Amino acid sequence: MTQKDSLSDALHERLDKLGEQLERVWDEAEQAYLELAEQQQARREEFRAMALEYQRGWQELSEKAIRSFERTGRRGSAAPQQKEP
Repeated sequence: MTQKDSLSDALHERLDKLGEQLERVWDEAEQAYLELAEQQQARREEFRAMALEYQRGWQELSEKAIRSFERTGRRGSAAPQQKEP
């Protein structure tokens, strides 16, 4: 084996190792990306649930206010009238 052949073999070996490392790093990056995407999806779902709960709370509060206003309005119109002397 000539020096050129041994250098070529060493270079190919090194390239193979670098290729394997690159593949591992790529797989790790892909896994990290997928985990991050799952976390973001969970946060979006949690935010939607909180927003719906907030919306329901405001809806209930609004309905209570309307009912209270209607009761107060009826009482005001049904109040006894003063008789004229």
